[in-house]
Amino acid sequence: DSSIPAPTPFGVPLFMKFNTVSLHVVACRNLLASDKNILTGSSTSDPYLIVDLVDAATLNPAGVSWTLRTPGKNQTLNPVWTERNGADWRDVNLPLETLAVRVRVFDADLLDEDDPLGECVLPIAELDPNSDSFKHEVSHEPTPGAAAPGNRVEIASGPPWDPARELEEMEEFRRRGVVDAWHPLRPTQSMLEKVRKGAEVPACGHVRLRTWLMRDSDSTAPVPDMTIGRGASQPAPSWRGRLASN
Repeated sequence: DSSIPAPTPFGVPLFMKFNTVSLHVVACRNLLASDKNILTGSSTSDPYLIVDLVDAATLNPAGVSWTLRTPGKNQTLNPVWTERNGADWRDVNLPLETLAVRVRVFDADLLDEDDPLGECVLPIAELDPNSDSFKHEVSHEPTPGAAAPGNRVEIASGPPWDPARELEEMEEFRRRGVVDAWHPLRPTQSMLEKVRKGAEVPACGHVRLRTWLMRDSDSTAPVPDMTIGRGASQPAPSWRGRLASN
């Protein structure tokens, strides 16, 4: 049958199709304050994110470690990343239904170990608009500023929060096939272990991600532009490689 790709010397068909998972980190809102200024009495954090593609059941890296670390933002509980800040994981040869995106937020410390500020695990099926498990509607979270008294909650970068513009952006990305949504962060296990018995579990805020999936694609397939204002679909920088199947 001439329609079946000819095998390579290693037994792998040429032009084999794989899945693509593309994401862009946009912002966080109402993060926990981990650092306290002794002189002013105010509290804040220096947040950054680590994002991994993992096995949904075990949270272990899916074969090969696929990891994105964002640049850090100084002294803010509402960081905004205006630069292109994402990853295009191509050649994913595992079923997307078995994978998840794991997001962990940390406070950067110069002298001590970085403090965890929260995490979320997003099954790929919940990020696929064509899946029965998809459940993200276009909506925005409450205005920044809901953190505990004394926390510094100003946005350190980017324009002031504009809910109408935020909804317009989310609708624009939905038309491109991109899921643009806020996701709640939860305390990590190490954070819960530090909570004294009977103490209230801290609210960890939200993270805003843009995600886009392509099933059975080739490695040169274009992905939608994940940034505002450019609009055109075009190939994006990629972290190339192949996930192990075992």
